[in-house]
Amino acid sequence: MKNQPVIMDTPTKLLACLSYFSILFMPVLFPLIAWLAATHIQQPNLAIAYHAKRAFWSQLLPTLLSIAVIIIIAGTGLAVGDQGFGQVAWLWLLLLGLLLFAGLLFWLYNIVMGIIVLLDR
Repeated sequence: MKNQPVIMDTPTKLLACLSYFSILFMPVLFPLIAWLAATHIQQPNLAIAYHAKRAFWSQLLPTLLSIAVIIIIAGTGLAVGDQGFGQVAWLWLLLLGLLLFAGLLFWLYNIVMGIIVLLDR
């Protein structure tokens, strides 16, 4: 948190916390738009850019992992057919469980960070 400004006005605080809360309504896209808008205006708002950037990456990582796992599982299912998939099904279930747990941690992180920014902590 070395670059995080200490004092934020109300509109800045609301947009910064909405970047984190967007995990509920518009993940990845809203923080990206807020980040780009905050950095490419005439007077850049570093607080919004800081929080939107963190929210973007914390929402993008589980999304990319989910897509990769779905592609791997679909590819494996097509490659081995119906007979071979049962032998590795427990491994895929374990992988999906770990992914679900990681996604839950990132979801909780975004909610907690949104509350922290909103409370100005």
